Amino acid sequence: MRRSPFRRHIKVGAVVAVAASSVIAVTLVISAPLSSTGSDELYSWAFPGAYAEYLGSGTIQGVPISLNHTLGILRVNSTKAEFLIVTHETMDSGSPHVDRSIAWLPATISDNPPFLVNDGGVKVVRYVTNITLEGKVLPVIANSILGPSGGNLNITSYVSRDLHFPIEYVLSFGNGPPVTLRVVRTNIPGLLP
Repeated sequence: MRRSPFRRHIKVGAVVAVAASSVIAVTLVISAPLSSTGSDELYSWAFPGAYAEYLGSGTIQGVPISLNHTLGILRVNSTKAEFLIVTHETMDSGSPHVDRSIAWLPATISDNPPFLVNDGGVKVVRYVTNITLEGKVLPVIANSILGPSGGNLNITSYVSRDLHFPIEYVLSFGNGPPVTLRVVRTNIPGLLP
Protein backbone atom coordinates (compact mmCIF):
# COMPACT_ATOMS: atom_id res chain seq x y z
CA MET A 1 0.00 0.00 0.00
CA ARG A 2 1.40 3.37 -1.02
CA ARG A 3 1.68 6.08 1.66
CA SER A 4 -0.07 9.35 1.12
CA PRO A 5 2.24 12.36 0.51
CA PHE A 6 0.25 14.18 3.18
CA ARG A 7 1.16 11.56 5.80
CA ARG A 8 4.82 11.72 4.73
CA HIS A 9 4.77 15.50 5.20
CA ILE A 10 3.30 15.10 8.68
CA LYS A 11 5.88 12.45 9.67
CA VAL A 12 8.83 14.42 8.25
CA GLY A 13 7.42 17.64 9.69
CA ALA A 14 7.12 16.14 13.15
CA VAL A 15 10.71 14.86 13.07
CA VAL A 16 12.05 18.16 11.78
CA ALA A 17 9.96 20.24 14.19
CA VAL A 18 11.29 18.32 17.18
CA ALA A 19 14.86 18.47 15.86
CA ALA A 20 14.72 22.11 14.82
CA SER A 21 13.14 23.32 18.03
CA SER A 22 15.71 21.54 20.18
CA VAL A 23 18.86 21.94 18.07
CA ILE A 24 19.74 25.40 19.34
CA ALA A 25 19.04 24.63 23.00
CA VAL A 26 20.98 21.37 22.95
CA THR A 27 23.98 22.73 21.09
CA LEU A 28 24.06 25.85 23.23
CA VAL A 29 24.15 23.73 26.36
CA ILE A 30 27.00 21.58 25.05
CA SER A 31 28.78 24.60 23.58
CA ALA A 32 28.67 26.50 26.83
CA PRO A 33 31.33 25.81 29.41
CA LEU A 34 30.20 23.16 31.85
CA SER A 35 31.36 25.27 34.76
CA SER A 36 33.34 28.39 35.41
CA THR A 37 37.05 27.92 36.04
CA GLY A 38 37.29 30.90 38.31
CA SER A 39 37.24 33.71 35.75
CA ASP A 40 34.93 36.62 36.50
CA GLU A 41 35.22 37.95 32.95
CA LEU A 42 32.11 37.63 30.79
CA TYR A 43 32.27 36.67 27.11
CA SER A 44 32.00 39.64 24.74
CA TRP A 45 28.53 38.44 23.61
CA ALA A 46 27.15 38.48 27.16
CA PHE A 47 25.14 41.70 27.09
CA PRO A 48 21.38 42.29 27.16
CA GLY A 49 20.07 42.68 23.63
CA ALA A 50 22.81 40.60 21.97
CA TYR A 51 21.36 38.46 19.19
CA ALA A 52 22.25 36.25 16.25
CA GLU A 53 19.92 35.02 13.51
CA TYR A 54 20.60 31.84 11.51
CA LEU A 55 18.91 30.88 8.22
CA GLY A 56 18.95 27.69 6.22
CA SER A 57 16.86 25.70 3.79
CA GLY A 58 16.98 22.39 1.99
CA THR A 59 15.08 19.22 1.32
CA ILE A 60 14.49 16.40 3.79
CA GLN A 61 13.09 13.17 2.39
CA GLY A 62 11.88 15.10 -0.65
CA VAL A 63 10.08 17.76 1.40
CA PRO A 64 11.31 21.37 1.15
CA ILE A 65 12.11 22.94 4.52
CA SER A 66 13.10 26.41 5.63
CA LEU A 67 14.59 27.08 9.08
CA ASN A 68 15.19 30.32 10.97
CA HIS A 69 16.78 30.27 14.45
CA THR A 70 17.31 33.33 16.57
CA LEU A 71 19.33 33.51 19.77
CA GLY A 72 18.74 36.58 21.89
CA ILE A 73 20.08 37.50 25.30
CA LEU A 74 17.46 38.88 27.64
CA ARG A 75 19.47 39.36 30.84
CA VAL A 76 22.96 38.83 32.17
CA ASN A 77 24.12 38.39 35.73
CA SER A 78 27.68 38.01 37.02
CA THR A 79 28.09 34.44 35.67
CA LYS A 80 25.18 33.57 33.32
CA ALA A 81 23.13 34.87 30.40
CA GLU A 82 19.43 34.26 29.87
CA PHE A 83 18.89 33.18 26.25
CA LEU A 84 15.63 33.43 24.33
CA ILE A 85 15.74 30.74 21.64
CA VAL A 86 13.19 31.08 18.82
CA THR A 87 12.86 28.55 16.01
CA HIS A 88 10.69 29.03 12.90
CA GLU A 89 10.35 25.91 10.74
CA THR A 90 8.33 25.84 7.52
CA MET A 91 7.66 22.62 5.61
CA ASP A 92 6.77 22.88 1.93
CA SER A 93 4.49 25.89 1.60
CA GLY A 94 2.70 25.29 4.90
CA SER A 95 2.35 27.48 7.94
CA PRO A 96 5.46 27.97 10.04
CA HIS A 97 5.87 26.06 13.29
CA VAL A 98 7.32 28.35 15.98
CA ASP A 99 9.03 27.14 19.14
CA ARG A 100 10.28 29.42 21.92
CA SER A 101 12.36 28.46 24.90
CA ILE A 102 14.47 30.17 27.53
CA ALA A 103 17.72 28.89 29.03
CA TRP A 104 20.24 30.30 31.50
CA LEU A 105 23.76 29.40 30.36
CA PRO A 106 27.25 30.11 31.69
CA ALA A 107 28.67 33.35 30.29
CA THR A 108 32.07 33.60 32.01
CA ILE A 109 35.27 32.80 30.16
CA SER A 110 36.65 29.34 30.85
CA ASP A 111 38.74 26.65 29.21
CA ASN A 112 36.71 23.55 28.55
CA PRO A 113 38.55 20.50 27.20
CA PRO A 114 37.09 18.33 24.41
CA PHE A 115 34.80 15.62 25.70
CA LEU A 116 32.74 12.63 24.65
CA VAL A 117 29.38 11.96 26.25
CA ASN A 118 27.26 8.85 25.84
CA ASP A 119 23.98 9.46 27.60
CA GLY A 120 20.96 7.34 26.72
CA GLY A 121 22.33 6.36 23.33
CA VAL A 122 23.04 9.92 22.18
CA LYS A 123 26.71 10.77 21.71
CA VAL A 124 28.14 14.26 21.81
CA VAL A 125 31.61 14.70 20.39
CA ARG A 126 33.56 17.95 20.68
CA TYR A 127 36.60 18.65 18.51
CA VAL A 128 38.61 21.59 17.15
CA THR A 129 38.55 22.31 13.40
CA ASN A 130 38.16 25.12 10.83
CA ILE A 131 35.28 26.09 8.55
CA THR A 132 35.24 28.42 5.57
CA LEU A 133 32.55 31.09 5.50
CA GLU A 134 32.40 33.74 2.78
CA GLY A 135 35.94 32.79 1.72
CA LYS A 136 37.38 33.25 5.20
CA VAL A 137 38.79 30.34 7.24
CA LEU A 138 37.43 30.44 10.78
CA PRO A 139 38.76 28.45 13.76
CA VAL A 140 35.83 26.69 15.46
CA ILE A 141 34.90 24.11 18.04
CA ALA A 142 32.59 21.51 16.49
CA ASN A 143 29.96 19.89 18.70
CA SER A 144 28.45 16.85 17.00
CA ILE A 145 25.31 15.28 18.39
CA LEU A 146 25.00 11.79 16.95
CA GLY A 147 21.65 10.03 17.14
CA PRO A 148 21.35 6.66 18.84
CA SER A 149 22.72 3.67 16.94
CA GLY A 150 20.68 3.41 13.76
CA GLY A 151 19.21 6.92 14.27
CA ASN A 152 18.69 9.25 11.35
CA LEU A 153 19.43 12.63 12.90
CA ASN A 154 22.89 14.16 13.36
CA ILE A 155 23.45 17.79 14.38
CA THR A 156 26.75 19.64 14.40
CA SER A 157 27.23 23.17 15.71
CA TYR A 158 30.33 25.16 14.80
CA VAL A 159 31.22 27.59 17.58
CA SER A 160 33.73 30.40 17.19
CA ARG A 161 36.90 29.57 19.15
CA ASP A 162 37.42 33.28 19.80
CA LEU A 163 33.88 34.22 20.85
CA HIS A 164 32.50 30.85 22.06
CA PHE A 165 29.26 31.54 20.18
CA PRO A 166 27.69 29.50 17.33
CA ILE A 167 28.50 30.47 13.73
CA GLU A 168 26.82 27.61 11.89
CA TYR A 169 24.64 24.51 12.40
CA VAL A 170 24.45 21.46 10.13
CA LEU A 171 21.51 19.04 10.39
CA SER A 172 21.62 15.77 8.50
CA PHE A 173 18.84 13.22 8.24
CA GLY A 174 19.69 9.74 7.03
CA ASN A 175 21.57 9.68 3.74
CA GLY A 176 20.03 12.90 2.39
CA PRO A 177 21.87 16.18 1.88
CA PRO A 178 22.47 18.22 5.05
CA VAL A 179 20.63 21.42 5.89
CA THR A 180 23.05 24.18 6.91
CA LEU A 181 22.03 27.18 9.00
CA ARG A 182 24.47 30.08 8.99
CA VAL A 183 24.53 33.27 10.97
CA VAL A 184 23.16 36.05 8.74
CA ARG A 185 22.48 38.91 11.19
CA THR A 186 23.96 39.77 14.54
CA ASN A 187 25.01 42.65 16.76
CA ILE A 188 27.80 40.60 18.35
CA PRO A 189 31.11 42.11 17.23
CA GLY A 190 33.31 39.65 15.31
CA LEU A 191 30.70 36.92 14.83
CA LEU A 192 30.23 37.55 11.10
CA PRO A 193 33.35 37.20 8.91
